[in-house]
Amino acid sequence: LGIYKHGGGQDLGSATEFREQVELGYQFLNASRLSVAVSHLSNWGIGNRNPGADIYSLYYHIPVNWAAYGPGSE
Repeated sequence: LGIYKHGGGQDLGSATEFREQVELGYQFLNASRLSVAVSHLSNWGIGNRNPGADIYSLYYHIPVNWAAYGPGSE
């Protein structure tokens, strides 16, 4: 759930928007991850229009070991 303000881009028809996402990833031996995702942003028909927007993403996650390097570690 999010709030959308129409700027110079597409008018999504409502200030209230919902996003659904499907993500598939792989974790490497060093605990980093590579994943791809497809998501859809829409107002579920609660606005006067509902054109929606599709988002395609590629993520690379680098782990940070807070237990070993965070505050209080020795």
